[in-house]
Amino acid sequence: MFGFRYALQTGVILLMAAFIVLPSIYARVVAQESMLYVTTDGADTNDCTTLETACQTIGAAINKAPTGSAIQVAAGVYSEMLSLSKDVTITGATPTTTVIEGKGGAIVTNFAAAATLSNLTLRGGMAVGSGGGVNNFGTLALINSIVANNLTFLGEGSQGFGGGIANFGTLTISNTAVVSNTGSVGGGIYNEGVLTAANVTISGNAASGAGGGIFNTSGAKLSLNNVTITANRADSDEDDNGVGGGIFNDELGEAHLSNTLISDDLGAGGGDDDCYGALVATGRNLIEAPGDCEILGQAASDLIRADPRLAPLQASGPMLVAPLLVDSPAIDAGNTTTCEPTDQRGVTRPQGAACDIGAFETDSIPSDDRRLEPNGDDSHDCR
Repeated sequence: MFGFRYALQTGVILLMAAFIVLPSIYARVVAQESMLYVTTDGADTNDCTTLETACQTIGAAINKAPTGSAIQVAAGVYSEMLSLSKDVTITGATPTTTVIEGKGGAIVTNFAAAATLSNLTLRGGMAVGSGGGVNNFGTLALINSIVANNLTFLGEGSQGFGGGIANFGTLTISNTAVVSNTGSVGGGIYNEGVLTAANVTISGNAASGAGGGIFNTSGAKLSLNNVTITANRADSDEDDNGVGGGIFNDELGEAHLSNTLISDDLGAGGGDDDCYGALVATGRNLIEAPGDCEILGQAASDLIRADPRLAPLQASGPMLVAPLLVDSPAIDAGNTTTCEPTDQRGVTRPQGAACDIGAFETDSIPSDDRRLEPNGDDSHDCR
């Protein structure tokens, strides 16, 4: 009797162990099957589950991917319009080598509850209405990427909302450059939802109306930390109708700034105009030309009407940044408690006594007094 009871108990224990082990084995199998691959020399008739059987287009991989899948996209240029209706993570090789190029509409339109894009360049999108590069209606994370040279229009030549990015859902942007996009309002970014940005450079964008860099509309929520907004333009059609060259916050919009730098932006008539509307300063910001901004919570540590001394937009590794010059007041002027742990390029913060304001942390100081001359000598120090 004892032996039977012992055998029965042992059998129950083994059966329970099997139920514990089998799901973990199944989870590992599913995890292995949920990685898909895309290469320029792949084929969309493939199953995309290995590099040897990779798809040729990202769209085909999305269609074949189970919800929660990761899609690895090799270096190359892919001319596509992507619609995301399932939770996927799409990762390129590097931001400069994996390029998704526009094909007559928004490059990425997201309806998913949890999608991620990383290590990509999104360029050349041209959308009717909103979001030439990204049109987000769901929940999206955009990481370590470049959104450049995209356009929105409403028809008959007038441009629409968010040349680079339009957000109507929940969007998180980090370690990313939004540059040289064009729209009617929000040349770089138009926000009608909840947008959080950290370690982002927004530069060279243009709006024929308001918000050259960012337009934050009524009811929207915007939070910026270690962001650089520079050299954007409102009123790009020069009809004297457009304000907030860097950022426009509508009357009932919420905009919170910390460790953020806004400078060299233009508004109506080409005048200096970094921002318009009420901005909540939550610590250590630099705003060169506040114009019609109402800066709520301004402290002595906020540098208002200070020249940030920025170098022009340039490549640093695979990323586009606006570095601080050697005499920039933004160096060591950030809040080390609230600043991001790294900068836009991944450089550890702080490099000095404190974090720097903006997306760039100074590890090697650029100088603006180097000169190129047609009769110069490359053995010289260029000064």
